[in-house]
Amino acid sequence: MDVIKVKRDITGGEKYLKNALAYVHDKNGEIPLSLSGNGVNPASPQNMYEQMRDVKEYFGKTSGNQLVHMIVSYDKSVQDAETACRYTEEIAKYFANDFQTVRCTHCENQGNSLYHAHIIANSVSYTNGMMFNSSPQNMLQFCDYVHNVTGNPTWLSFEATNKKS
Repeated sequence: MDVIKVKRDITGGEKYLKNALAYVHDKNGEIPLSLSGNGVNPASPQNMYEQMRDVKEYFGKTSGNQLVHMIVSYDKSVQDAETACRYTEEIAKYFANDFQTVRCTHCENQGNSLYHAHIIANSVSYTNGMMFNSSPQNMLQFCDYVHNVTGNPTWLSFEATNKKS
């Protein structure tokens, strides 16, 4: 079973966005197996931050939730980095038409998963300025998409952080 966790922090502001981008770029000194972006250049966390901030400023939406952070922990049936990275790229396409995304794949044995992906989406659409809707209904549609990519059943959970970071 693929486990999908949606992390939201509505009070962390720009610091939370910067920290999340830095984490996917360089997880405590560990280089990810894959790192790519849609609408952003993943060369550095600062570049990604500035490009996402530019979209927010253009549409006048610089406060509140800065990003949506999704973690997809792949089922143990995913046994190699190539498959995990391919899944990550395909899964991130779900958001590509409307939102800037950064995605990476990590290898870390977490009991039921050898590989996991981080997908960070700008909370503001670059096409129309609409905010990312991470309602349970919309995220269940995302889970269906992940199932179609991996062939595995999915489990969805939400993690909300409402403290100053």
